[in-house]
Amino acid sequence: MSFSRPGPKRDDALSAVVGGKGLDSRPGKLPEYDEFGSPVPSDDDAQAISAGPPGQQTLMQHERARLAALDAGDKKLADNALREVIGDLDALLASAAAKLRAPAGSRRTKKQVRKVVPQLVAIDELGYLPLADVAELLHLTRADVDGVLASLAARGELGSADREQALAQIQQVRTKLQEIEVSRDHSQLDGLVGFILKIALLVTIAVASTPLGALAVGDPMVAEAIKTGIIALVAVALQQAVDGARAWQETHDQYAVAQQAREELLAELQLAKNLTKDPAYENEHLVLRFRLEIRCASARVSSVPLDWPDKEQYLLVLDQVTSALDNGTPKSLILIRRKLEATPTPNRGD
Repeated sequence: MSFSRPGPKRDDALSAVVGGKGLDSRPGKLPEYDEFGSPVPSDDDAQAISAGPPGQQTLMQHERARLAALDAGDKKLADNALREVIGDLDALLASAAAKLRAPAGSRRTKKQVRKVVPQLVAIDELGYLPLADVAELLHLTRADVDGVLASLAARGELGSADREQALAQIQQVRTKLQEIEVSRDHSQLDGLVGFILKIALLVTIAVASTPLGALAVGDPMVAEAIKTGIIALVAVALQQAVDGARAWQETHDQYAVAQQAREELLAELQLAKNLTKDPAYENEHLVLRFRLEIRCASARVSSVPLDWPDKEQYLLVLDQVTSALDNGTPKSLILIRRKLEATPTPNRGD
């Protein structure tokens, strides 16, 4: 569905009900529309959609229970939650591994990916390349992004050696989780939760098979190249020591990280109005879709180690961003941005 296509009007929705079976015989409630005439995702809609990999919401619930038990000094309850969290993380890693093992594209697809790399470079020169956002989320360097672009230009795919190394690293992380389950060392789990969730979210974005929303506007091979680049960066991150993820969390203020992720998502949502206009540059709508999804992933991951009264509402707003993108209702992102502004992350000491 094109993002330039106007959403249904409220009058149309009303006439469909009043002119049909009547309000009393129609189950549920009428959809809400924003001031721009686009349907606003309801809380139920947001909860019904899959805003990420299967099991993500269960993981968030179990991790929240674990952290709460640790804060309360209830070791038994915390250990029970630890086992649940490890089970969730292992399932996410197994799913990511299965997706990484998926057959590579055809020779024709690889050739087409190689051909569109100059377009990625042009987008990069404008400062909008989603791969740079992925690298930032994974704490990779600019050199890593350049290396992936060079690899795409040369092969048009993730190299088999890199793929196998990434799969081997996933197995190593799963083994590490088994060790933590036996030792019940909660400190070893800290940092791994966010790292694994990042991997799962990014792999889910990269392997989405059906172009939705903005992905239907623009060159599908550019989308394919970006997806391949995301997988390649995930492979690079997996090759780095897992201990690095834990060390990074220990040396950064998680409150500040969450606040920055929220501010970056707000800034990206400010640009969402461009999805209702003619593209300012080639494939702009497609690029904005990827950037919004990646910023949502960053905001979600950064919220994991924190707890505050509005956390559920905060995660729900993130789900609504994904819903608006998937349903092709970009105008509703303006209203969703206002909701996000009204739902801040906590400050240290709150």
